[in-house]
Amino acid sequence: MLTEHGVVQGVQDQSAYVKVERSEACHSCHSQGACKMLSSKEMVVEAANDLGARVGDQVEIGLPTGSFLTMSLVVYFVPVVAFVGGAALGWSKAAVLGLNPTLASVLAGFGAMAVAFVAAKGFDRRAGSRTHYRPRIMRILPSSPAPEAADDSK
Repeated sequence: MLTEHGVVQGVQDQSAYVKVERSEACHSCHSQGACKMLSSKEMVVEAANDLGARVGDQVEIGLPTGSFLTMSLVVYFVPVVAFVGGAALGWSKAAVLGLNPTLASVLAGFGAMAVAFVAAKGFDRRAGSRTHYRPRIMRILPSSPAPEAADDSK
């Protein structure tokens, strides 16, 4: 289970919008350059709010590891495989179509990758409605105590 701590920024129906800071895992990730989560130090995540967290609550959100791996596979691996497969198909069919093999390979590769991204977006929409693929609030954390005033009478 992947977990993060954050603060609830908003609540709507059975969802909470939780502001989390990027974890150390983000700093060591090889996809840093392509990930839009790196555009700022913080990000807001929509999570299932079965525990009734309220705005300002500190919470722990979690996502099953299997769900994370499945989504990563769909978003990163499938488009790459589609690009390579499309490029190979374009190369092999170039002579039949009377095209330059390099041009056919590039066009077919990018075309297949575009189709894979559209399919991944469709998967994302369907997955968003399934509770297994949505982060959920695992627990509401106790608030940190207010700092005590310094006692200058000593």
